[in-house]
Amino acid sequence: MEERLKRIEAALVALEQSFQALEVRVGSLEQRAVLGEEPSLPSAPTSLSTASVAPVPPAALNVIALTGMGFLALAGAYLLRALTESGTFAPRIGILVGLAYAFGWFTMTARRRGADIAATFHGGIACAIAFPLVWEASTKFRLLNASAASLAAGAVAAAALLVAARRRLQALAWIGATATIGLALALMIATDRVLPFALLTIALGIVTLWLGYVREWLLLRWPVAFVADVLVAGAAFRVVAGNDAESAALVAIVALLLPTAYLIAIIVRTLVRGRDVIPFEVTQAVCALGVGLGALIAMARHVTYGSDFVAWGALALGGACYGVAILFLARRQGSKANLVFYTSIGLILVIVSVALMASDSAIVFGGIAVATAVMAAKSPLWLPAVHTAVYTAAATVTSNLISIAAPRFFGATIDGTPLTRAAALAALAAAASFVLTGREDRTQLGRIARFVILLPGVLGAGAWVVSALAETPRSGTAGFDAGVVATIRSVVIAATVILAAAFARLDRGREAGWLVYPLLALGGVKLIVDDIPHSLPATLFVALAAYGIALIVAPRLRSGWSAVGT
Repeated sequence: MEERLKRIEAALVALEQSFQALEVRVGSLEQRAVLGEEPSLPSAPTSLSTASVAPVPPAALNVIALTGMGFLALAGAYLLRALTESGTFAPRIGILVGLAYAFGWFTMTARRRGADIAATFHGGIACAIAFPLVWEASTKFRLLNASAASLAAGAVAAAALLVAARRRLQALAWIGATATIGLALALMIATDRVLPFALLTIALGIVTLWLGYVREWLLLRWPVAFVADVLVAGAAFRVVAGNDAESAALVAIVALLLPTAYLIAIIVRTLVRGRDVIPFEVTQAVCALGVGLGALIAMARHVTYGSDFVAWGALALGGACYGVAILFLARRQGSKANLVFYTSIGLILVIVSVALMASDSAIVFGGIAVATAVMAAKSPLWLPAVHTAVYTAAATVTSNLISIAAPRFFGATIDGTPLTRAAALAALAAAASFVLTGREDRTQLGRIARFVILLPGVLGAGAWVVSALAETPRSGTAGFDAGVVATIRSVVIAATVILAAAFARLDRGREAGWLVYPLLALGGVKLIVDDIPHSLPATLFVALAAYGIALIVAPRLRSGWSAVGT
């Protein structure tokens, strides 16, 4: 054994001397190429004419020398592999020595001075040694499980990208990133695990994102982000399909980590470097949110996981986005693009977090709508009003206000069950938000938002009045009078039209005027399909009189309101 080790040491020393001699030769050739000198070639035999020997271009000599160095490097790698397979090195020691050998080439790349081609070549050799070594350590020698293989691949990728960033070697960055992605996909298939390699690609995506910021390498981050999105979606799909190889709770955390990591990087760039959001940031933020939140929603329907933890995380991130928009951007930069981006992301995250966390989300959404309405009252921008409209709509949907209130205006019967607490609070929140958001200088988009806010309030108030006036037994009993209820509905609609027309004359109630003619048309249709078939002459007289008064009074009240802005 001692004799064999001496022979191995002698071989390694000879290999090292060859590397050093070759490096001196390549450096000499590069220096002469820079100085414009002809390289010194071996003297031709005296029997040959010097004119018959064509000079070799320096670039060709460099390529030949680098190719030779590449073969020597691979020879060293195969020597280490042979020593490992023969039992001279234990597999674990052989893998560590091989990785050290590869990282030695990364060190040579970082320290090398001269042409970028040679440095890129050295880094490519390191990648060609290290990534296959990680593959064999995981699949052939079974020394690394999926998580350890992911960490090893991440370490190699970090070394490659660090050297590439330091030496400004964009080609090496592409080699390292694409090799990492290829290895991750191959190991994912071989180990039947997705989550460790999804984490690897997320980390790689953030690194390439910052390389785009600091080195202007703009294209590299796109394929890495795409692979990260796909792997997270694949992990969630496996959980939904019933594959228990991945923990549902861990997949949920990674699904939230995907948008969180990218958003934090984007926020740091926005605040520290004072830049506007760019197309990649918008695209990847939307894709990451769609994949991450979509995965959480899909898994919530099939498996149980730590939804409260994820919900609180989403709420914290959404609050951070709102904070960036309000506290920093609006005061320091005032960029509309940044305001729209961060507030929109915050809106999505808050809605998802409340839907996951709150047992009665309609009440929470109604409270948030009122809070944003207070902000809208003090802001000349249309964004707070739009967010108020979205939160009002969320409260309306989650409280089932429409399905509860609509039967009180239409149908042959009426359910005597009162409005639920959630539906009533959603309607009250909508009415309060409409009043709070009133401004004379509201933009057209802000007015549309206020109209959306108004609708649930009007629907809830009208339904409550119909229920209070009807006071009928539950449908199906003998005491139900469809004609009386139809007349009450018509009177409520007529009164709502007149009130909307009167409120439209105020500066803070212009959007209420948009209800006048649609409600008049609705009332006319209702008279034909509901009142006439069900009402007695006495009750039909009341309905027709109320509708006639509304037709006369409402348009005249509304005509006093200037048509500007309608």
